[in-house]
Amino acid sequence: MCPSTRQLSKDLDCVARAVGFITGPTVNGKMPAGRPKSKIGQCQRRVIGTPAYFEEKGVPPTPAELLAHQTIIYEQRDGGATWAFRQGTLESTVTVSGRLHVSAGEGIREGVLAGLGPAIASEWLFAPELKSGAVIPVANLLPLLDARQSIACVDHYERGP
Repeated sequence: MCPSTRQLSKDLDCVARAVGFITGPTVNGKMPAGRPKSKIGQCQRRVIGTPAYFEEKGVPPTPAELLAHQTIIYEQRDGGATWAFRQGTLESTVTVSGRLHVSAGEGIREGVLAGLGPAIASEWLFAPELKSGAVIPVANLLPLLDARQSIACVDHYERGP
């Protein structure tokens, strides 16, 4: 049983594992090795911000242009201030700065929706806002590392004691 004192994301992960699901970020869409599994969903991670923010500060045409922006930095798992990108066949990294460092997806959402800056986030995290136009992805900046998040059903998952 999951302790109630864990963060929401850890609780959800614990519940998902208890029923045989593995959730969360994956490196280039690859699920954990060693167990048979069936992928049941996948989405892209993008640089996302509000139209008002990009109208005021400008849309960064290249990763290097992100240095002029105050970004929202996710300090968990594969997050951090160093962002890797692919544009065509070119790969580059940039170490961004920002006043807001968060440790949960809710923090990314609140910061982006408040217009504090862009963040790398999954399309799942902003699905309603992407559909309504409340946030927009920077089309030409596709993150390279951990670019896809997946949900998989682990076949024959054995629960521990």
